[in-house]
Amino acid sequence: MEKDLLELQTLIDVHFEQRKKEEEELIALKERIERRRAERAEQQRFRTEKERERQAKLAEEKMRKEEEEAKKRAEDDAKKKKVLSNMGAHFGGYLVKAEQKRGKRQTGREMKLRILSERKKPLNIDHMGEDQLREKAQELSDWIHQLESEKFDLMEKLKQQKYEVRPVSHGGCRRCAGQGRADASPRLSPQPVSLSRTDQRAVQPHQPCPEVPEGGREGPSWRSLEVRPGSQEPEPEPEPLGHGSHLWLK
Repeated sequence: MEKDLLELQTLIDVHFEQRKKEEEELIALKERIERRRAERAEQQRFRTEKERERQAKLAEEKMRKEEEEAKKRAEDDAKKKKVLSNMGAHFGGYLVKAEQKRGKRQTGREMKLRILSERKKPLNIDHMGEDQLREKAQELSDWIHQLESEKFDLMEKLKQQKYEVRPVSHGGCRRCAGQGRADASPRLSPQPVSLSRTDQRAVQPHQPCPEVPEGGREGPSWRSLEVRPGSQEPEPEPEPLGHGSHLWLK
């Protein structure tokens, strides 16, 4: 009986000692957890501070670069203005034209962006169901088909206008060429020439007639008349062929 009581007391003591040890370990574990949590919070705060400093440094660097670029552009513009002002009075309006052209480009770009923003329709499909999405897809498909049809019609119209303009320009060139030929054509039309037997012996093909002294009334009165077979070019000055002849060149 006493032996059993001693064993029971021993077990109770061992149990309490084990429980005390476990409680101490639990307290130590809780302390480690709290300490680790504090360390993590400190590390997180340190990283956040570093990230904030890095972002501030990047922003400052970006601002500095922008200021340097703006300053450099201002210096370049000042140099260009100075060079243009020194080039002479006839270049005075160049800078104004350049500024106006730059403004026109910006205006055209803004107009393009405005037109695109007007034509670009928002989808707003977040609240749509399956059937509504199908209807929206069909609507977009029809719209694309309509745009493609309009584009095709406009391209065909442009081709037709090119084909219509081209014959008109060719016709104008032909009329100009015809008018030029008409202006260059002779005013006197060739007529058949009948020569007497004496004149036929005197005039030979491809041979110029002999020159007659000025004021002479005998013989041919032209200086250099050349008769070519098959030629239809009339002579510039019609004169009688010879004394007693009824023949004239017209």
